[in-house]
Amino acid sequence: FSGYSDMAIGTARVIGFEMPRNFNLPYLSHNVTEFRKRWHITLSAWLQEYVYIGLGGNRKGKCRGYLNLLLTMIIGGIWHGANLTYVFWGLLSGVALVIHKLWVKFTKSDQRKTTMLGNVVAIIITFMFQSFSWIFFRATSLPHAFCIIRRIFDFEAGLQQPYVWLFVAMLILLSASLLAYKRSLGSGDIIQKKNVSKVEGFYPVFKLTSFWGMVTFFVFVGLTLCFAYTGGSPFIYGKY
Repeated sequence: FSGYSDMAIGTARVIGFEMPRNFNLPYLSHNVTEFRKRWHITLSAWLQEYVYIGLGGNRKGKCRGYLNLLLTMIIGGIWHGANLTYVFWGLLSGVALVIHKLWVKFTKSDQRKTTMLGNVVAIIITFMFQSFSWIFFRATSLPHAFCIIRRIFDFEAGLQQPYVWLFVAMLILLSASLLAYKRSLGSGDIIQKKNVSKVEGFYPVFKLTSFWGMVTFFVFVGLTLCFAYTGGSPFIYGKY
């Protein structure tokens, strides 16, 4: 979704139109409120402007503001489709936003200095919650969603042939390491350029300006390819 949004922005720029950024590394968000500001930014801005503020925002007290926030997310879920799964997804997202705002209010956590460990834990918790909420967004029905959740916590066989996947992952790791090492040395004599450790790259998360940053990037790509479901699955946003 983020990728084709970028393609739309680039195509529009070619013909002279400036379109706003639609994603800003949302899975690095520290909380659900930040996630909403970084995921599908144009829709979030529209919902805030025309639904949340239209309902009164927080101008009529905190409680009414929380209710309006909850209703906004439910309406946002219905916007995606007339299905109970979308309604539940919107409700779940709205409840999470309200809980976060109450947490900030009573703990004053927004006024405290955060540590690196605290940031990492916050990002992981936010990512896990958002991944969990996508179950309801992707499932065909509520029973289907609850079935998926049950399967997460059972011990039935899942991934088949794990050693084959491990071999493929290690092969990709080796190939990626060799490629990254070659690029870090440049196109000249390898022996004479042992101390060169910079490579060109633009990916902002893994910082491909370092050797191991590039290796890490390729490992994640390789593991994604190895563990990805290879059956037919239409792109969920293709129908919108």
